Amino acid sequence: MSDDTKELQKFNFEITSLDQAMEYAKLISDSDLAPKDYRGKPGNVLIAIQYGVEIGLKPMQAIQGIAVINGRPSIWGDAMIALVQNHPLCEYVHEHFKDNTAYCTVKRRGEDREYTYEFSKEDAKVAGLLGKAGVWQQYPDRMLQMRARGFALRDKFSDVLKGIALTEEVQDYQIIDNDRTEAKEKISLLISQKKNDLSNKIEQAANVDDLKAVKAEVATLLKEKHAELLKANVETGEVIDGS
Repeated sequence: MSDDTKELQKFNFEITSLDQAMEYAKLISDSDLAPKDYRGKPGNVLIAIQYGVEIGLKPMQAIQGIAVINGRPSIWGDAMIALVQNHPLCEYVHEHFKDNTAYCTVKRRGEDREYTYEFSKEDAKVAGLLGKAGVWQQYPDRMLQMRARGFALRDKFSDVLKGIALTEEVQDYQIIDNDRTEAKEKISLLISQKKNDLSNKIEQAANVDDLKAVKAEVATLLKEKHAELLKANVETGEVIDGS
């Protein structure tokens, strides 16, 4: 074995200062080998590396396994299960799919019973996920698997994962948030248009009956606004005030 080969095998280093961390993060973010979401974003690289250290990932493992979405670190499903399986507290993780339902069964060492979490297509439908454009249309079974896996592993190995969320799940939150934002923008435009229309009608009112007609239109507008807000929030499960 040549000296160069030996040096390559020994090549490893630890980050011991913030300056080193920033320099390393910038180097990664400027590299073509960096995942797309990290290119030109040394701050996100640094967050991923720091979080990786806390859950037991080396820097490059963290860059490949952790995604930063809206400033919040999350971990891809394959990296999450690898972390848990590699931990001494994990006895086993079993996954299977049956009757349109994904199951993830885990056993924590030292506990008498195993734990199973299931996530079905019906669950996905209720959550407003099934049939959404993208991966839920292309790989619905895989996404059900990720949901069952994420819940099971976070329920029983929260100390191992340090509260980090599953990337596949957080991405769904973004889709839902975008849908809700679009609905609210439409509502704002509708209200603006209606306000102008109602203002003109009030100014042009010649008698009490004309004003009563405007009042009826206002009541209809409020009902429409409430209905649209309910529709925009139903996927997130939020409770809104309809007054």
